[in-house]
Amino acid sequence: YRRTVEYLASAGAELCLVVMPQTAAYTTLAADHPTFAEARAYVAQIAHEAGVRFVDLSNDFADQSLFGDEDHLNDVGGHIAGSLINERCFAPAVLP
Repeated sequence: YRRTVEYLASAGAELCLVVMPQTAAYTTLAADHPTFAEARAYVAQIAHEAGVRFVDLSNDFADQSLFGDEDHLNDVGGHIAGSLINERCFAPAVLP
């Protein structure tokens, strides 16, 4: 994973690593298993070291009706996530 990200970044690809939204059930489960936080930190570290953007949406979707099941967003949730990813990953930075 790391080598692929580094290779693509060095080749000039515009990358953004994203942690997708998770349901309340996953959030509860993650609190009891440090590997969830470790995996998120690993992805963030790779993004930082490769100089690419990192977006964490894991806790951005409190409305559980946006999920089709425990693992996936439904159509509405997917469109919202897609807009957020586009905005946070690829929109030009706004300077103060």
